[in-house]
Amino acid sequence: MLNILLVTQNDPFYVPIFFKELLKKNFSYKFNLVEVIIPAPLGKKSFKKLILQMFDFYGFQSFGIIGIKFIVFTIDPPYNSGG
Repeated sequence: MLNILLVTQNDPFYVPIFFKELLKKNFSYKFNLVEVIIPAPLGKKSFKKLILQMFDFYGFQSFGIIGIKFIVFTIDPPYNSGG
């Protein structure tokens, strides 16, 4: 059996949905998920540096939209919605 180690980022948009879908499937006969590693976001040491980098990358309007989605997904993650 193949042992799998997943390395991912702490992303409230995609990671919870990915794991919800992955764990719904019965892959236990194909592989063994041995560990999940979630390093610091984008390798940044401070939340402030991450915010500044995201603002520079997305610009004012898109940063605001993504920020609102981040807050909503953090408060009510998709994997808790039952859907």
